[in-house]
Amino acid sequence: MSAKKASKVEGGKLKLVPVHELIAVQMDRLGLDNPEVARRLGYSSPNVVSMFKAGSMKVPFNKIAPLAELLKVDVVYFGMCADLQGNLGLLPLLESISKRTVVTLNEEKLLVKMRNIADGLDVDLDERPQQLEVILEAFSQAVEKERLEHTLDVGRLKERKRSALLNADRRAAKQAEENESKAA
Repeated sequence: MSAKKASKVEGGKLKLVPVHELIAVQMDRLGLDNPEVARRLGYSSPNVVSMFKAGSMKVPFNKIAPLAELLKVDVVYFGMCADLQGNLGLLPLLESISKRTVVTLNEEKLLVKMRNIADGLDVDLDERPQQLEVILEAFSQAVEKERLEHTLDVGRLKERKRSALLNADRRAAKQAEENESKAA
């Protein structure tokens, strides 16, 4: 699988995102900074986390579960996203272990809420297609809102990175001018 673009898992049609994007967005959403994440993962340098977020370093196999837990992301889903970048061979392994369609933590919450609302009844939605359409439409609207927020989060992070690079370039140019004027 390619690390450059999201992929769909055969059968489950679960859309995976590049793990570096998932890490950056979740850290931002949870208010986690690089030093804190590095410390909680057992790294002495926050640069490791910066490299994870930039996609320049693969998440090591032994850090997938702790990082997924820290970022509040389903470990199976996180592992599959990590496999996009690292071609670790995790996808077939995770699918064979789970022997089910992968369900993210948020999808699991939805199922639990549905079961609570049904109070133990297994309502056959095929017999009530209009009710199913109403439920799916409401869910579709919620997903579209979340997709928009995710896109905005990613765009905001990219803009911050561009801005930081521009500021660094300006500082370097100013320093070069000062060095030239001192040399003259």
